[in-house]
Formats: sequence, structure tokens, C-alpha cells
Amino acid sequence: MTIHTKPTTATAVARLTDLAAVRTFLRKHGTALAKAAHMLGGAAASRRVFILMAAVQEACRLSHVQRRQLVDLHRLLTLEYVGDPERIETALFSEIDPDSSVVDDICFLAEALEALLQQISEAVNVEPRLLHAHLTSKADAA
Repeated sequence: MTIHTKPTTATAVARLTDLAAVRTFLRKHGTALAKAAHMLGGAAASRRVFILMAAVQEACRLSHVQRRQLVDLHRLLTLEYVGDPERIETALFSEIDPDSSVVDDICFLAEALEALLQQISEAVNVEPRLLHAHLTSKADAA
């Protein structure tokens, strides 16, 4: 008996690679990300990190929603939401001592997450406007 399987496409392989990369990243940095998210966005932000971690572990592929959540987390870590007096991020950021080692940790996580976003953006042309626009705007601001 011959079993016919659907040929693996480059897109399917890239999606599996993306999912594996995100799983590895979150396994390695998830707790630190949740701690940083809590410091910069409160309990709701850290809860979103833990929910994302659980969702990615159960996923068959990295979804558009999960990609967007990673971008939103990067925005939080890069202080994109700080400055608006109506946002919790502004108040929480003002409580962080700039000389604290936590600042270095947050910067490291932001850079590592940016590298992951670059990797999954380049691996397959899925939702390129969201990832590319965000990463390009960060590069232009620098």
C-alpha cells in the first residue's frame, strides 16, 4: 500500500520553522518577558505573555494573531506606548530606576525579540506589512 502525502511547500516549512523559533524563544525568555511586560504594562500585559506562551505550545502553526501579539510585545518593550499620560505604560515606566539592571534586561529582551521578528518576517512573506512596517519604523526612529 502506497501512502501519498502532500508535498511540503517552502511556505509550510517556513511556518513550521517560525513556530519552532517562537517556541524556543518563549521557552528561553518567556518568564523574563512576562516580568518585563508586568513592569511596563501591568498585570494584564504579563498575563498576555503567559497566554501567548501557552497558545504557541498548543499551535500547529504560528497564527497572524500570535504574530501581532509578538509585535505588540515588542512595542511595549521599546516604550512605544510611553508618553501618553492616559496610558498605564507611562506611569509604570516613570517608576523604573534608569540605573537599574532591569533596564538592561528589558533592552536585551527588546533586541532579542526584534531579531526573532526579523527572522519570522523574512522566512515567509506572511503579513509582511505588519512586521516590516513596525521594524522599519523602529529603524527609522534610531
